[in-house]
Amino acid sequence: RERECAKEMLQLLGALPTDDPKVWCTLPEASSKKAEVDPLDVEKVRGMVHGRVSKTAVVELQESVACVMTSSAPLHADEKATGSCDVTVLEKLDPDFAELWAEARRVSGLVRQQWYVSSLTVKAEGGDRPFALGIGLATNAKMAQVRAVHAAEARLQVLTDELLTKLTTRQEGAA
Repeated sequence: RERECAKEMLQLLGALPTDDPKVWCTLPEASSKKAEVDPLDVEKVRGMVHGRVSKTAVVELQESVACVMTSSAPLHADEKATGSCDVTVLEKLDPDFAELWAEARRVSGLVRQQWYVSSLTVKAEGGDRPFALGIGLATNAKMAQVRAVHAAEARLQVLTDELLTKLTTRQEGAA
């Protein structure tokens, strides 16, 4: 099952133009003090999706799911020496957690902190699975949703009918 999952993930990642910075999820500006998602924000994204792709695409903001972070790793092998890249990212998500995380990693420990992951998904009509257009991670469930909507708005620029169909429809031989 793990091999099947990895194979499916590689196909999905292969479909995205990862060299385009608009493909990656981004955080809202620090000056944005939005505490929760307004339903009009989701409707705005839904309208933008329908403007870019077929009118039958289904757009949904998923409920936040609780999780606990148990490890992190640098993105590139050459960052292992400094080991701070992943902590820098965590600092942007929650400054207090990053400091605790660095210390816990130093002593091979854990930080007891609940995190929330939310996503804004889009699925083509007749699609087999949804595609996470925006993903949000935060220590507050509502903030995770705010970040997911923001990321979806930014990533929407690369969404096309062809890409949506490729991402939400299982190809023959993929399962």
